[in-house]
Amino acid sequence: MHSKYSVTLSDGKRFEVASGETILEAAKKRGIHLEYSCNDGRCGVCMTKLVSGKTYELLKKNFLSKKDKQENKILTCCSGLESDILIDAEDLFYLSDIVTKVLPCKIDSINRLSKDVISVVLRLPPGSDFDYLAGQYISLFGPSGEKRSYSIASYNLKDKGKIELYIKLYEKGLFSEFFSNVAKVNDLMRLEGPLGTFFLRDHDVDNLIFLATGTGIAPIKGILESMKKNNLTKKFSQILVYYGTRYKEDIFFNYKDFVPSGVEFKLILSKLGKDIKYVQDAVLADFKSLENTCIYACGSSNMIQSAHDKFLEYNLDSKLFFSDSFLES
Repeated sequence: MHSKYSVTLSDGKRFEVASGETILEAAKKRGIHLEYSCNDGRCGVCMTKLVSGKTYELLKKNFLSKKDKQENKILTCCSGLESDILIDAEDLFYLSDIVTKVLPCKIDSINRLSKDVISVVLRLPPGSDFDYLAGQYISLFGPSGEKRSYSIASYNLKDKGKIELYIKLYEKGLFSEFFSNVAKVNDLMRLEGPLGTFFLRDHDVDNLIFLATGTGIAPIKGILESMKKNNLTKKFSQILVYYGTRYKEDIFFNYKDFVPSGVEFKLILSKLGKDIKYVQDAVLADFKSLENTCIYACGSSNMIQSAHDKFLEYNLDSKLFFSDSFLES
């Protein structure tokens, strides 16, 4: 086997991939920014079309369906090269000035928002120069060095050197136990970030739609705060946020605190016995076509997969669907 093959992107950029290296790993090392989130083949964010050449699976965990494989789709976080290849992906220039770092941080506050969701605000060291795009996530190191990923839920705290996380508590969950019973204000922790490619793009579309379930509202809250701050809401004919949960009691935030005026917020409760139970179905009830629409979806992988597949049947351009799956550890 060759020691190195090359990847050419649809924007003409090119980089080499060494034997035993995934396309995504090689891109990161060479300063090329491709779509990604989980890094292990579970979320599908890094999926792209293989236009020419041959790849093989380095990681066997695979999100790809039979249809995806028939359409020559690959996951860059799982694929190595068997030849030079061309893929239908571009370098995300938005990330060119964003640097991922490992930093110490202190717990600034811990607040219970509902029976199973807490807010944790982290204070970064002065002068740490932690820059991120609204919607990105961090990995937080636990007391024994294990890591968990959390989206940054606040953009308004950026100038104060703080970040807010929404953390869902699970029975016997490692981080749930830590934040419920051990962690205290001013405790020292470590984080790695910013990470991920879930952020607002500069697309010229009429409609902007956000979908969220559970704590998937976190990155969308950050994006909406940044849009308000940077006066970006007027760019679109309409902006809608669809939020899905089971019961009204599950809601742990006040949407009026962060949804800018002119943006419509729609609550979908799945356990009310109504015809529309899921956020993706609520979108389809409101839109006959998703042409000229950009979608940002964050939450359960089932919701994201279902939304993606259904929306493509309603004329959504697949390149205008961005997602961040919340996956179990």
